[in-house]
Amino acid sequence: MPRGIDLHIPFPSRISPDVERARRRHTDWPRSHGLLDGEMAVRRHEEAGYPELAARFYPDAAGEDLDLGVDLMSWFFLFDDLFDGAAGADPAKARVLVDGVAEVLGRRVEAADPPAVRAFADLWRRSRRA
Repeated sequence: MPRGIDLHIPFPSRISPDVERARRRHTDWPRSHGLLDGEMAVRRHEEAGYPELAARFYPDAAGEDLDLGVDLMSWFFLFDDLFDGAAGADPAKARVLVDGVAEVLGRRVEAADPPAVRAFADLWRRSRRA
């Protein structure tokens, strides 16, 4: 943000009262889907503040509802980061990821699908149930 600008937001700041519980478990889901490769990736993910972001975005959510919000935030940022590597430099690799995620909406997900695709399928299933 540029310096010298006073930004005033006239709304009260709200945050889910369940944020601490969400913080304690928020790396479990991306780890379970193979989205965090190694301890350095886990530490970076923990430092990114996704539980706080989701708890502010969904201030009335708690339990599984807040977990879904945290997992959505995690997935979107981790999916975006995939394009900083090989997938971002190779249109064919990018297409595999994007097509796989898009196809989740209309097909069964297989174990051989990339981790980001399997994780998105889990989010899609949980979102439809909510």
